[in-house]
Amino acid sequence: MPTQLEGQLNIARMELRVAIAELEKLTIRAPVAGTVLKVDVKAGEVAAPSSPQPLMLLGDLSQFRVRAELDEHNAGKIKAGQPVTVRAEAFSGQTFAGKVAAIAPLVQPARLASPGSRNITDFNVNEVMIDLNEPGPLIAGMNVDVYFGSK
Repeated sequence: MPTQLEGQLNIARMELRVAIAELEKLTIRAPVAGTVLKVDVKAGEVAAPSSPQPLMLLGDLSQFRVRAELDEHNAGKIKAGQPVTVRAEAFSGQTFAGKVAAIAPLVQPARLASPGSRNITDFNVNEVMIDLNEPGPLIAGMNVDVYFGSK
């Protein structure tokens, strides 16, 4: 028969397990490994799974991918695997090599171009994903220009 102290110890252990389980419910874990790029909450703030605002932005910086918009009139000229050159205004004179990884099978309104720089002719675009061979000093979220090479 357990003593009174053993009984209190068992109750304390059970309370500890309950507290650990409750803490687990409050712990947020990323679904994948990555680098934290942006944090939109502060420690102690309450967040719900149904919240439309993400808590933070994660990114895999081991492989840089550029999202480009290609005018629908040029869609037939671009193929997966095709070489591209990427340039950023912030690094004038430098070029970054890559290749077309994927072309979206959907034409949609342009989203990436700033409103003042859009022409009436490039409103409908195909999204093209480009894998960079070596991103060098490029930073996630940076605006770049993409130049497609020959097939």
